[in-house]
Amino acid sequence: MLAPVGKFDAASLGMTLLALMLWVVLPESLIAASGMMLVAILQGVRLMRWRGWRTLASPLLVMLHVAFGFLPCGLFAVGLGGFGLLPAATGLHLLGNGGVGGMTLAVMMRVSLGHTGRALEVGPVLTGAFVCVALAALVRASASAEIALWLAAVLWTAGFAAFLVLYAPVLVTENAGRRLPNPKAG
Repeated sequence: MLAPVGKFDAASLGMTLLALMLWVVLPESLIAASGMMLVAILQGVRLMRWRGWRTLASPLLVMLHVAFGFLPCGLFAVGLGGFGLLPAATGLHLLGNGGVGGMTLAVMMRVSLGHTGRALEVGPVLTGAFVCVALAALVRASASAEIALWLAAVLWTAGFAAFLVLYAPVLVTENAGRRLPNPKAG
């Protein structure tokens, strides 16, 4: 059974907000770095409580879990950066490219299908599109060589371009789930 949202989640979110505010005010302090690493662990525990491994049959759900997984990884990397153990930008690339980019793509896929009355299923091309965005984040976070930047840019662009090419027709054609207005409503 899935762990219900409760006090642990609220405390984790509150502590994450405090750690982020501390990091904004004192970005290079060891206390902020420690706070980021602590909340990374809390967010990782939250993710594990959702039992993402049970969603493997649904690529859309897996994508949401993977995208959220960039949050604890990115927060932890920001903390390591504060201790001088990683480049400062590594965590930001994981949070921005992986977390925000991955979640944006996954949610756009799901919402576009759901709001147009289509089945919440993606095929191998869109799964590949998400993999491209996730790989772009990993490449960008792990390497600063110019070729790595180009590779990350190509992967990122390919992921979102695949979404655009495959979803443009979905978004501009008749809603598959459109219902006739209720004649009794008035």
